[in-house]
Parts: sequence; C-alpha cells; structure tokens
Amino acid sequence: MPQQGTQQHLNPVIGSHQHIGGRRNLEDRMQVRIVQTAGGLQLTVALVADGIGGQNFGEVAAELTIQTTFAAIQSATIYQPEQIPQLLKSALEEANRVVIQAARKDAQKQGMGTTATLLVIHQNHLYLANVGDSRAYLIRNNKAIQLTRDHTWAREMVQQGKLSPQEAEVHPKAEELVRSIGYERTLSVDLGIYLNGDGTENRAVRNQGMLLQPDDRLLVCSDGLIKQRLKGRGHFVETGEIIQICRKFAPQEAAKRLVEKALKRNTDDNVSAIVLAVAAEKQKRRRGVWLPLLGVLALLLIGVIGSIALGDPLELRGILSADLPVTTVTPTTAPATATSETIAVASPTDTPKPTDTPSPIPTGTPTVTETAVPPTQPPPTRVATTAVIAAPTTDNPTPTATPSPTRHPIAQHLIDTKWVLKTEIQDNLLTPAIVSGEINCALFLSKYDTYVAKMDELPEKLEAYSADDLPTTEFDRLIENMRSFEFFDVPVERCRNATEPTLPTDHDWGRLNEMLGSLINEFDPLINYFNPAN
Repeated sequence: MPQQGTQQHLNPVIGSHQHIGGRRNLEDRMQVRIVQTAGGLQLTVALVADGIGGQNFGEVAAELTIQTTFAAIQSATIYQPEQIPQLLKSALEEANRVVIQAARKDAQKQGMGTTATLLVIHQNHLYLANVGDSRAYLIRNNKAIQLTRDHTWAREMVQQGKLSPQEAEVHPKAEELVRSIGYERTLSVDLGIYLNGDGTENRAVRNQGMLLQPDDRLLVCSDGLIKQRLKGRGHFVETGEIIQICRKFAPQEAAKRLVEKALKRNTDDNVSAIVLAVAAEKQKRRRGVWLPLLGVLALLLIGVIGSIALGDPLELRGILSADLPVTTVTPTTAPATATSETIAVASPTDTPKPTDTPSPIPTGTPTVTETAVPPTQPPPTRVATTAVIAAPTTDNPTPTATPSPTRHPIAQHLIDTKWVLKTEIQDNLLTPAIVSGEINCALFLSKYDTYVAKMDELPEKLEAYSADDLPTTEFDRLIENMRSFEFFDVPVERCRNATEPTLPTDHDWGRLNEMLGSLINEFDPLINYFNPAN
C-alpha cells in the first residue's frame, strides 16, 4: 500500500489483437488482464502461448497453459513483490505438468506443446518468464529492446560457437525449439530480462523487478509477427515498425496495426500481439494543482489571524465573505486552479474562440472592485492592513483591467487546437453525425483544414522555447499523434470525392470519434503544465 507522500501507480493501458494468419488452425492463445492474487497483490498479467503442431493438438496445449497459468497466479498466497519471479516460474511449471498429463491420457495428443511468454507488471515494476520463441519487447527512447531470448536450435548453436549467426539462420533446423512446455517433464524456465543483448541468464535474472518509466511501451507477441520472411526479404514486421506503431497509437490500435502489417506481408503463421502502455503516477500529475491552492490558503489564514489580532469582527467577516474574489488575494495563483478546471472540459469559455460568450474567470467580472472592499466604510488602518496582506506578490494592482490571467503562448495555442478538435469537429460535427447519420461535408473539411493548420504551427511555436522548459516526452508524443492523419483518411477522402458522393459510414465516424477522444485527452496535462504563465 503506498505510503503518504509516495506516488500512486496506475494500471497500464492494455490492448491485444490476434489472427489465424497463414495457418489452417489457430494454435496461438493469449490473455491479458488484471489479476488479484490470494495474497493481495494486484498484477497486470500478459501471456502469449504459441501451440506446437496442429495435428498434435498444439492449440490444446496453448489453451491449457493459459488457463493453468492464470489460475496458479490468482490462487497464489504470496504478498511480497520479491516473490513474483518464483511465482511465474512455478505457474509455468504447473502448466507443463498439466500439458504432459493431458498428453499421456490421449495418444493423439502425445507430442503437443507450446511456447509461453509471461509478463507481469506490479506498481510499474516488470517481471518476466519465458519458454520458447515468443517474445517480449520494451519500447523506450525510440528503441525496441528484445527482453526475451529465443530458445531455438539456431541460437543455441550460435551461443555455443558451433555456427555463425548467418549459418544458423539458414539451417533447416534453425527454428526448432529446445525449450517448450510439454517437451519434457523438467521445465527450464528462463527468468532473464535481457536488457543488454544476449548475455548470460544468471546476469539477466537480476533485472527482475526493473522499474518501468512513464511512456514505456511493452509488446508480447508470437513469432508469426516478427520472424524472418522467405528469400531474405526481412521480417514480417521490422523492429523500426514496432517502435513507430507502438509509440504512435493507443495500445489496442497498435496491436491491431502490428498484426495487420504482418498479414499484408503474407505471414505463414498465426499472429498474436499484446501491447501495454505504462501510465504516469497520479500524484506527479496533480502536484501542480495543489501547490497554488496551498499558497492561497496560507495567505487567507494570515489575513484571518491579522483581523483577529486587531479585534474587528466586521473585518473578519469581510475576509471570510463569499463575495471576496480569490483573484484579489493572489491574481497570479488563484486563477490557475479555476482555469485548470475549466480547460479540462474544453468548453467554449475556455478559449477566446467564442467571442460572444463572456469568460467565467472572476477577474473578468465588473464587480471585482466592489467586492474587494467591504460595503461598510472601514477604518483607515483596517484598509491599509488588508491591502498589505492581500497583495504582497501582485504585479498588477488593478486586476479589473485584465479580463483573464495571462496564459503561456504554448498553452493558448494548445487550447485553441483542442477547441478545434473537441468542440468544432467532435461535438458540433461528429456527435450529430453519429446520431443522425448525416453530415455537412463542406463544413467538416473546413474544420479539418483548420486543425491541420494548427498542427503545422505548433512545432514552430515550440522551437521558440528552451528544451529545458518543455516536458519533451509528452510533447513528442502529442505532436507525433497529431501528425497521424490516418484515422481522418476515409472520412476526408469520401467527403472530397466529387464523383462518388458516398458519405462516410457510421463505422467511419465512430472510429474517428474514438481516436479523437484519445488524442484530445493528451492535451490536458500539457495545458495544465503551462497555464498560467510563470
């Protein structure tokens, strides 16, 4: 349980996709979900099992492995994270026992087996166990690190120095497994997390429990996704493509696109992919909201104590009055909270776009001057005391002259861009279109062009600021996703096609609406980071 003051971890965002590919039977099995152990540990568990031998019931071995492994983890009484690696090893050993026992009972099933790549995340710490040639990757800093080691004949020959990598790769026995569930009674589970290449297993085991970073992506997949294509034409999905897709899209969409990429290149196997995105910590994202509030409360408390010391109950009531605007206490701090709350919903009052709607920020109302002083005429000494306490850090002593706090230029541009996406495209166009099945294509294209222009302006605006002033990881992801227009492609193409006036379907609008929702959510942490201006 997180201690007071520590960061509270969120569960990873998960997505998965699978296809039969070039096989007659679907021998792959996979599962990813949150599991609560009997001992009280909450784990995110992802498992890919690639069954061996269709005629020998490889799919049965894979299914038994999935069921047995998850059941073993859920029933475990462990309560310490240090015990997780041993739990993963025991769970796969139990799956091996169940598969071998099932094969003994049915002669047709003898020889069936499966790979198993088992990945677990607990409070942003990674644990891994592997048997066979399914894989796990860590995508970090524009690199894809293969965390598992293939237990194939080819790798063993290279490891032992008997063949070169080039010789082993083209050998007829190259892809034969030397470790698998159901292969023999004693299972050798690989607990290594291979961050630095094909090192020793004992050294790689030390990486168990490694801390994941916000924005890390993890991929668990069967070999149908990444194995070598025929005639030396590369892999079905290249490492660079894994990086690009996993970074560019939300986990569910990323998993789908990875599988589709392999299918387009005629993969000869089943294809399975699980993608996990590590979330940021709750406390870290909220810290900037609470600190300004604490400053406001401290200043108000000083005012209350001062009034009590001077013995004027009327002055005390004036300070505590609900009519007293927070902006007259610290105009540079209090609006930050109000503005942050308003921006999160991207309503028309958030940005200067809807000029016919007045701003709800207190400093924009004409009653600030009236409420800043109690209605009754106070003694001169009380007015002087209140003035000293209320505005020690105010750069502008006349808040009524400004309708709202000065926003950071980047924050304002983000608000304007989000306005186009959220209000003008999603709320005013897509939502009615989904309900009624009709849309004004000319208006949609106009708003789309506005969004493209906003997107093109953002990188130029960012160049004016030092990299030290920017949360670069979040901005890189936002810009990368903003530049991805693929989910706009079908609606835009159909609306612009004069010869075929076929409007986008409900499915087109629904998918666009879903993707826009994910993109819009990425604006809020950055808007809150830059608003108000420091």
